[in-house]
This record gives sequence, structure tokens and C-alpha cells, in this order.
Amino acid sequence: MAIDTAALTSNIDREIAALRVLIDLLRAEQSALVRGESERIAEFAEPKAAHLFELTRFGEERARLLAAAGLKVDRAGMHRFFRENNSGAARTAWRKLLELTQVAQQTNTTNGMLITARLNHTQRALSAIFSAARVPGAYGADGNTVSLRTAQQLAVA
Repeated sequence: MAIDTAALTSNIDREIAALRVLIDLLRAEQSALVRGESERIAEFAEPKAAHLFELTRFGEERARLLAAAGLKVDRAGMHRFFRENNSGAARTAWRKLLELTQVAQQTNTTNGMLITARLNHTQRALSAIFSAARVPGAYGADGNTVSLRTAQQLAVA
């Protein structure tokens, strides 16, 4: 069965547009993290989730188009499609999608490292504050007591 090349190309183009918006959100999040505006981080969660959901739908549609044509629903299936079809537009769009996927992954990884660094800094600051106030712990998000002191060995027998 032949694949609907126009539908596949259109789907990939929409996927690219959604991925660009996600990358813009990730970059805005990164900028807020770098500037220390940690209170803004939560505002990115919902739009990121919405765009990830949209990207998932586009990926599922691409998979449906490939499967309907008897192609594998993976990178190999796309390569077979390109070998069997003379669609420069789809090939160009696919390459752009792969390139943008790498950009999104790298940006997201960097953001994760920035968030981890901020979290570690905050935890160390809280530990120092509670230690100076001689408070042995605080409450975690689940309501349980959390020790903020690091274990110190006083003597070895």
C-alpha cells in the first residue's frame, strides 16, 4: 500500500512547529534558571506538558501513516519510505525534525542540570540555616520529618 506523502509531510511540518514552540519554552525556562528566577519555573510545566502531548499525537499519526503503508514504525521505516518515494520535502522536513529533537533534548538536559544545581544549593543553605538554629530537621513535602543535618562521626572505636 502506498503512503500518503502529502499527509506525512504535513504531519512532520506540524510536528516541527510544535517542537519549535517547545524549544522556545525550554529556552525561556533556561533563561529563568540562569537569572535565578526559580519562582517562575512552575509556570513552564503546563505549557511544556501540553506541547509534549501534542508532539506525542503527531508521532502517533506519523506511526499510523507508516504502518498503513506496511512500513516499520521507526527510523528504519522512514528510511525505507525515503528510498521508495521521491519526496524531497518530506526528507527535508524529517531532517529538520531530527535536528530540532536533538536541540530540545540538549536544552532539556541543561535545564535539568541547572535545576539540580539550584536544588543542591537550596538544600545546603537550608541545612546551614537549620544547623545554625540548632533545629534537627524540618517537614518534607509528604509531611514526614526530614533530617537536615549531615551525619557526623564523632569517634571510631
